[in-house]
Amino acid sequence: LAGEIARRVASGPGAALIVDYAGGGAQAVRRHRRHEPLAAPGAADLSAPVDFAALARAAREAGAAVHGPVGQGAFLRALGVEARAARLKRAAPAAAADIDSALERLIAPDRMGGLFQAMAFGAPGGPLPAGFAAPRVAPARAMA
Repeated sequence: LAGEIARRVASGPGAALIVDYAGGGAQAVRRHRRHEPLAAPGAADLSAPVDFAALARAAREAGAAVHGPVGQGAFLRALGVEARAARLKRAAPAAAADIDSALERLIAPDRMGGLFQAMAFGAPGGPLPAGFAAPRVAPARAMA
């Protein structure tokens, strides 16, 4: 499957994004809580760790460029999650503590930021997919 996806993105526009939300072990989640995987088949989301080395190998063999894996924290930072959180806090000051708590949970290395990983496939020589590069800082504007 990884090879077929990689073949498709290697020959044209687009990219594939693979995110590992298993966080190190197979698990089931139902209504935002851990759940016994076989207790109610079809009622819980199942996840298992992603073998990024195998995915990268299959993608390269299919001719795709491989980016990552990178931790979720670095990925979200490169996408501008901190600036987004700052804008949300300005728009909803009463929610600032909740926004800070959620941001910490998403990007902290000892939480979801380090536990979860992301990888992308794309066309060789194509642009670096968003989230896999350092965030760009807009140049300072000259004061008039």
